[in-house]
Amino acid sequence: MKHSPSSFSLVLQVGAIMLATLVVVLIFFRIRPSVLPPLTLQESVQSVLEKTSPATVMIVDDRGVIGGGVMIDSTTVLTSKHLLQIGKRYGIRFADDEIVWGSPLALHPDLDLGLVVLEKEYVSFAHPITSQALIKKGDFVIAHGIISQIPSFVRHFGIISDTQTNLVIGDKIIHNLILTDIPFQWGYSGAPLFNLKGELIAINTAFGPNTWVGWSTPVDESLIADWKKSLR
Repeated sequence: MKHSPSSFSLVLQVGAIMLATLVVVLIFFRIRPSVLPPLTLQESVQSVLEKTSPATVMIVDDRGVIGGGVMIDSTTVLTSKHLLQIGKRYGIRFADDEIVWGSPLALHPDLDLGLVVLEKEYVSFAHPITSQALIKKGDFVIAHGIISQIPSFVRHFGIISDTQTNLVIGDKIIHNLILTDIPFQWGYSGAPLFNLKGELIAINTAFGPNTWVGWSTPVDESLIADWKKSLR
């Protein structure tokens, strides 16, 4: 039985379509296992909290909980300078309620940052962002804080409004602070601010009266490394 040229052409077209479809299906199923859908915002926040909460601590003295801090290595807590006094011992309370004692190692000469060295090692610590230049207006952030009256850890989600604000505290001007729309309150000082990659980007510093904002001191790998190196 003979086929007309038109029917033969149709067969070729159908075959070509079937072959192309098979190729697409094979490519799809080969690539698909390695392509993960992007995390939703809620999933990103949950991932950051799971990663960073064990490294967040409370700073405790004879008055009770005075603020927060964050582990930056197995024996060192980064917190706010205005919480600390050289020569005084502080209790460092972790999320699992374990308390480890420590003493201030150094107070930064220019920034509201202080280091506390622990009397024993702890396994969880945060990783600072590689450069402050990567911190941008509009970035989503998560602030850890402490409700000192309870006491309890709290977390807030917010947005960076500015990365270079100045704040007058008493007779001093603090320059280049991060401003967020997160309503800091008593107990938030010294606690960490993270981006949605779980990187430490700042230490909470101050809040204004009757204002729903908070200011934080930016940090990065080089700032912390150079500071610790200068103490040797």
